[in-house]
Amino acid sequence: ENVGNLKGHNGKVRSIVWSQDDSKIISCGVDGAVYEWSVYTSKREGESVLKTCSYTCAAVSPEGGTTFAVGSDKTLKEISDSQIQREVPAADTVLTQVAISRSGRMLFVGTAQGSIRAMKFPLTVPGEWTEHQCHASSITKMRYPMTTDSSLLLERMLVFTPSKSWTKRAVV
Repeated sequence: ENVGNLKGHNGKVRSIVWSQDDSKIISCGVDGAVYEWSVYTSKREGESVLKTCSYTCAAVSPEGGTTFAVGSDKTLKEISDSQIQREVPAADTVLTQVAISRSGRMLFVGTAQGSIRAMKFPLTVPGEWTEHQCHASSITKMRYPMTTDSSLLLERMLVFTPSKSWTKRAVV
């Protein structure tokens, strides 16, 4: 049964993410739009449109008030109340993915060169990060699974677990 249609993007949608409380959906796409949708009404509650950026990924903070988005313009954007609050330049690197921990205390971005950046959080301009080279090609998916140990799941099936030193282990 169809319970609602979300209409608004004028191009391919590249990322859809649910808020932790399942009350909203954040979508972003190649049309330069980041939309916030109410799950209950199927209405758009917020939008940030930047035609010069083709977005590839969005993440939402645990309380649902802040969205983080990355795309073709080589910046990490912090969006709240439909306004870009902060743009963190990526130093001539296209950012492809973004993930925020369930606690909201850790933020990671993936790059087109296959590295993961652990961003200083809350974000600062200029940005500060620790970079870890993980793959030979672009990071195409990056998510926090529903675990309690703050593991970060990457598409290439490696798990990074924050500790005193970063460790890699294969998912079995």
